[in-house]
Amino acid sequence: MRQAVLRFKFRRARYLGAFLGDLLVATLEARPIDVDVLVPVPSRRGVERERGYHHTEVLAEVVGRRLGLPVERCALVRQRDTLPQVGLDARRRWSNVRGAFRCVAPDRVAGRRVLLVDDILTTGATAESCARALAMAGASAVWALVVARDQLAKPTER
Repeated sequence: MRQAVLRFKFRRARYLGAFLGDLLVATLEARPIDVDVLVPVPSRRGVERERGYHHTEVLAEVVGRRLGLPVERCALVRQRDTLPQVGLDARRRWSNVRGAFRCVAPDRVAGRRVLLVDDILTTGATAESCARALAMAGASAVWALVVARDQLAKPTER
């Protein structure tokens, strides 16, 4: 799984998006969550241009197509530059993304149950920062759906 995610994310292996997205669909079919809309975690500036695609958007599109759910690609943005999370310890990860995201389309999430889509959950810092922005925009509930969980830090460590 690690190799698949790394190739998809860093080696321009976009074709792996369908495989990884199907794994997310299988997860949702095994443990259904009643959601209204999918929101991909925004990439850092310039990453999408370097990669040639927005990897979490590719995942969200696969899930959305398979399950008939809308994808709000532009609802959430990074309102400030952040460092790459790779290589940061847990404490620095939390401070790096604290307040980094903003919902610019509150009408797309207000009163809706949102499923945030990302590739890897390590400390939960990015997911929590995104969820806060969506909740502040009026989302009635926010869940995170990820391909893999890394064990860098205990979930409660901040």
